Amino acid sequence: MRLKLYTLLIICTSLFMGTSLMSCSDSPSKKKPVKKAMKKGASAKKMLSQAEFWKIAKKNVGLNDKQIKGIKDLNNKYRKKVSTLKKAKKWDGKVNTKVRKATQTAKVNELKKLLGNKYSKWQMFLTRNGIKQPAKKGVKKGVKKPAKKKPVSKKAGNNKKKKNNKKPAKKKK
Repeated sequence: MRLKLYTLLIICTSLFMGTSLMSCSDSPSKKKPVKKAMKKGASAKKMLSQAEFWKIAKKNVGLNDKQIKGIKDLNNKYRKKVSTLKKAKKWDGKVNTKVRKATQTAKVNELKKLLGNKYSKWQMFLTRNGIKQPAKKGVKKGVKKPAKKKPVSKKAGNNKKKKNNKKPAKKKK
């Protein structure tokens, strides 16, 4: 008799659990929407060719042919310098931050010398077109500078006033 009750109980619970699980997975309100495939060219920005880029730069910034050739030569010079430093493993890592900063500042100084007062326009043109510029000296995006620690004196832990542990002398009458 007990065996029949246990088997009946097991069958009922398994049917109940099975139907409840099946009904939950079939509910239309909980189905995830199907994502449609996007076209490749629809959202991507149009890439300019080299000639188009320099034509637009010449027009917007007001560069002449000599300045454009100078910028191209500078870019090639520093691209080669960086690649040789990378091959020599003197570019990546914390150890080589001085080398990276020195090359970036040298490049910027040469660009400023070449462009003169048009350098700020050149930077604005590059940022508008999504071309990454080197960060300003000492500033990193998303990284806060640690607070400067105050100099610690030798008596740092002894700032409390010393209590007089001596008991006052009793007066004789």
